[in-house]
Amino acid sequence: MKELTDGSNMYGWAVAVKLASASGASGTGWYWYEETDGQVYMEGTGIGACTGCHAQASPRFAPSARDFVFTQVR
Repeated sequence: MKELTDGSNMYGWAVAVKLASASGASGTGWYWYEETDGQVYMEGTGIGACTGCHAQASPRFAPSARDFVFTQVR
């Protein structure tokens, strides 16, 4: 689970749940859900808005990250 904030106020949250042992390149083995300002922003498997960033969690982009899971610290 990830809380979405503007620095001081939480305005939403996001969750990813792994459904299959092999998620594939499109992230279809993951269920993605995000809610912002009390409204469902997206939900489902292989959603482009989530996988667009999470696809970077691969040995090519982040050697310590695997299978659409990583944490970016800024």
